Amino acid sequence: MSSRSKKTLERTTVLIKAAQAEIVRSLDGLSASKHPRPYYISYLVRETRKWRAWASYGAVWQEKKSHTRRCLADVRVGSAKYDQVRSGGLGDNSTEVESYDMTDIPLENNSDAIRFALWRLTDAKYREAVTDYYSRKSRDLSYLDSGKNLPSFSSLEAAKTLAKTKNFAIDRDRLVDELKAHSRIFKRYPEIKNSYVECVCRLQTKTFISSEGTVRVWQEPLYEMIAHFWFLGSDNEDQSMTVSAMARRPAGLPDRRSFAKSIRRSISAAYETHRGSTVNSYAGPVLLSPKAAGLFLHEAVGHRLEASRFLSDDEGRHFFDKVGKDVMHQDLSIFDDPGLSKWRGHDLVGHYPFDDEGSPAQRADLVCNGRLVGFLSTRSPFRSLSGTRATVSPKLHRSNGHARSQSFERPISRMGNLICESSSALSWQDLKQRLVEEIQARGLPFGVVLY
Repeated sequence: MSSRSKKTLERTTVLIKAAQAEIVRSLDGLSASKHPRPYYISYLVRETRKWRAWASYGAVWQEKKSHTRRCLADVRVGSAKYDQVRSGGLGDNSTEVESYDMTDIPLENNSDAIRFALWRLTDAKYREAVTDYYSRKSRDLSYLDSGKNLPSFSSLEAAKTLAKTKNFAIDRDRLVDELKAHSRIFKRYPEIKNSYVECVCRLQTKTFISSEGTVRVWQEPLYEMIAHFWFLGSDNEDQSMTVSAMARRPAGLPDRRSFAKSIRRSISAAYETHRGSTVNSYAGPVLLSPKAAGLFLHEAVGHRLEASRFLSDDEGRHFFDKVGKDVMHQDLSIFDDPGLSKWRGHDLVGHYPFDDEGSPAQRADLVCNGRLVGFLSTRSPFRSLSGTRATVSPKLHRSNGHARSQSFERPISRMGNLICESSSALSWQDLKQRLVEEIQARGLPFGVVLY
C-alpha cells in the first residue's frame, strides 16, 4: 500500500470512529424532560476537492483550488412510525435554522476537533427536530395529512462498505492549454459580445455513518468543460448559448478537436437563428432529437415519478394512481439505474454506488412497454394505487436507492441515470419522413424539429 493510500485510510478511519462515538453519545445523552428522544442519527460527510479555471480571448482570467469537508446530519425523533419529517422532507431546506452555519467540519485528521464539530451540529439538529415534531403534531390537529398513517422511515440492514479511494490529480497544464485554445475561437466572430470557457474538476469522497451500524465510503468524481457566449445580432436581440460536456473521468471528456467543433456548431446555430424568422406561436407536430427528448422526459415524466412528491400536498401526483395503466406509447420503456457507470460508450455522471441515505443504488423500472410499473424511492414509505388498491404495503417498503440531496437539504427521491428505450425499428430519417407526412396531412406550412 502506498504512503498516500495509508494516509487516506487513516483519515477515513479517524472520521468514522469519531462519528460513531458521537452517535453513541448523542443517542444516550440527547434528551429533554417530556420531549421525544432521537431514535435514529446519521452523518453524511462530503469531502470535496475542486479545481476550477476559466479563460477568455486566449487568456486565463481566474484559477482556484478548494478543499472542503461538510456534514449532513440527520437526527430523527419520536419513532420510525411517526417522527418530525413531513411532506417527504421537501421543505427541509431552510437557511434560517441554527444548524445551517454548522455543517463545516475540520479538514485535519483530529478526532477531538471532528467530535466537537459533530457535537455542535447534532445538538442543534436535535433541537430543530423536536420543534418540527411538535409543529407536525400541531398541524395534524387542523389539517388533513394524507401521509399521516404512513410510517415515517424504513429500516436498513447494517452493512460496511469501504470502497478504494483515489487521490485528486489533474493534468493542469493540458486543461489550461485547452481552455485558452477554445476561448480563442470566439475572437473571430464580431457578433459575439462576450464569451468564456471554464473547466471544473471535482472529486467528492462521501462517508456515511448511521446509528443502525451502516458505514459506507465511496467517491463521486465529475469533470466539466463548458463554453458560454452571448450573441448580439443587428436587431440588438441577445442570445445566450452554452456548450457543455461532463464525464466521470478526464478521458471521458471530448478531445480538443471535438469540443472545438461543438463550439463552432453552436455559433453557426446562433447565426442561423438570427437570420430566421420569428415564430410567435405554433400548434402542430414536433420531432424531438435525443437530447431534446431526454430533457422533455426528465422534466415531464422523471420528476413526476419521484415518490417523495407523493408525500407532499403541494406537489402534483399525476401518476399516483396510474400503476398498471398505459401512460405513453407502447414502444417506450423507461428505467433509472444509478449503478450504471457507462452506457453505449458514454460516461454516465449520474452514477453512484450508494445514495445519501446509505441505501445501495438499484435499477428502478418505471415504464415497461408504455405501462407504468414503478417509482423512484427513498427510505420514506409512500402509497401509490393500482386502480383502487395499494401497490405495496408501506410496512414492506424498501428504498431503491434514489435518495439524493444538495448541501444541507434533506435527501429526497431524485433521478440518477434516467434511460428511455424504444422497441421501434424507425431510424432518425424515418421519423423525419413521418414528420413531413404529418405536416402535409394537416395542411401546415411547416413543422418543428427540436435539437
